[in-house]
Amino acid sequence: MNPKTRFSKFFKLAGYDQSSLDFLDIRIGVDIPVFLDPTLIKRMNSEWASECTSILQHFFDFLMQCVKDKNSSLGIRILSGLNERDEFHLGYSIGLSKGSGVSVGFATEIWESLSKSKAAETGILEDLEDTALFIHGISTDRISDAVCNILRAPLIKYTQDVCMFYGIPLEKVDAGQVWDLENNCWKNIITELPKTPYGKVILIPKSAVHKKISYQSDQYYRHYILTELQHEHILKRSPLTRVLKDGALRVDKTRLIEEYGFTKDSITHQTLGREQALDKYRNDRKTKALPISAEDLSNIHNEKFKDIQEKLNDVLATNTGNAHAKQYEDVIEKLLTPLFFDSLNYPTKQARINNGRKIIDLRYTNYAAHGFFQWVAEKFGAPYVTIECKNYTKDIENPEVDQMIGRFNRRTGLFGIIFCREIKNKKLILERCKDAAKSDQGYIIVLTDDDLKEIVKEKRVSTHYNGYDYLKRKFDEIIN
Repeated sequence: MNPKTRFSKFFKLAGYDQSSLDFLDIRIGVDIPVFLDPTLIKRMNSEWASECTSILQHFFDFLMQCVKDKNSSLGIRILSGLNERDEFHLGYSIGLSKGSGVSVGFATEIWESLSKSKAAETGILEDLEDTALFIHGISTDRISDAVCNILRAPLIKYTQDVCMFYGIPLEKVDAGQVWDLENNCWKNIITELPKTPYGKVILIPKSAVHKKISYQSDQYYRHYILTELQHEHILKRSPLTRVLKDGALRVDKTRLIEEYGFTKDSITHQTLGREQALDKYRNDRKTKALPISAEDLSNIHNEKFKDIQEKLNDVLATNTGNAHAKQYEDVIEKLLTPLFFDSLNYPTKQARINNGRKIIDLRYTNYAAHGFFQWVAEKFGAPYVTIECKNYTKDIENPEVDQMIGRFNRRTGLFGIIFCREIKNKKLILERCKDAAKSDQGYIIVLTDDDLKEIVKEKRVSTHYNGYDYLKRKFDEIIN
């Protein structure tokens, strides 16, 4: 089996490309040059992301306590647990995946850097990703590897859930070490995971990866610390200040680098006393971090980028009627994943029987940090978004709205979208949705083929646009 075979191809996921899959479609035997970014996880507003953030913070706080206590044996032991990651297939490895995890020798080196670092001593290290700014030997791939290992347990759960969603078989395997929150140690677990000729695989949400992690020491130093130093030198008109022809004062960053250096020790030294620059950097990274674009992923996979219009065309080409209901559900799902990629992820299916036909309810996790989906989650309670597909030849009626209401509860949310082909009596169905909203039964938007055309047109303006103004207008109709 070719090690460059994509996971989806190996498991015969027909009709799917990377844009219509929720997970990163790794190659089964070699790495792809993207990385798990903890900043992207932390910006997600979801239960899964909150669990991941809590585990990362717990691990890092315990490591910092070891540094404070000068407990080198324990510190090195927990750092050595970050040494397995072949099953993630991320990074720069050439040839078969072998990772750049933390060996015992490298764990000792990292411990030495941490324990001697002013950044650790003074408390400016708050999160794992801060080490990429201040600690020697820590870079994008090391942070990504560490995060993969620390989050092994929730990533295993994610893998199992998406395999159930896509119908991928699992096998019982030695899944490696997971971080034990209760006992502050690594423990080995046996569980079920997908397996290829190159070993077990742990999948990662594509919404959590990028070509590099958000925290980059050179970016931080050049654009935040050196900018602060420029202002300071201009204010005191230091010898590094020069006067331009128009009388403006200028301090060149190259001169500042010559003066202060450009090592992680110098970055730490110049941060102390200028913590406001670090706070601004952290806030900027959190608010500006975006998942990797569909185009970038296509380029990495060396595949032709399939515009979202093509997936809409598949929906429009599907015949109406019960005989084509399953096909309609499938093409809607393949459209929604890329359409709402920047706001919804982690799809799950729940089967139920209605009039003798098996119906699959689709539910997405609402992780939006901006735009319509963030607004509806905050104002109306929508940690998840429930989806129902009605491939009818006639208008949907009260029973279909009641079915959706029956899917709502306080834990999973009170917002759902019904997709159907067309509505002749729009006023009638709108009034039913308004009644549901007024009586606090839930909030339902009904979208037809024509509505999808408008949303896709809006989406194509930018791959990272998640305002979804059209959806906001549809929502306003049911609450006003």
